[in-house]
Amino acid sequence: MSIDILVMLAAPVLLFVLLLGYIVYRSFRQKHSKFSSSVVGKFGRAESDLNPEGIILIDGEAWQAIAEYETVSIGSRILAVGFDGVRVKVRAVK
Repeated sequence: MSIDILVMLAAPVLLFVLLLGYIVYRSFRQKHSKFSSSVVGKFGRAESDLNPEGIILIDGEAWQAIAEYETVSIGSRILAVGFDGVRVKVRAVK
């Protein structure tokens, strides 16, 4: 196999791998605006104790959550106030 054929085969593969890597890199850098706009500001219920992490239920969907200030007891009403990575930040409401 000559070097010319090898270069002609390797160049498109290299370009494809670089393009795929760039797409993956950009997807990790994007904000989660779809999730944040759909959950932040909504009320829900603690499905487990949040000390400080646990599970919450908002609109019938279970989410990983982290309590913003204090421990939240199971069954307590919560308000989603933001995100901490992929976890929803919540506050207990009275």
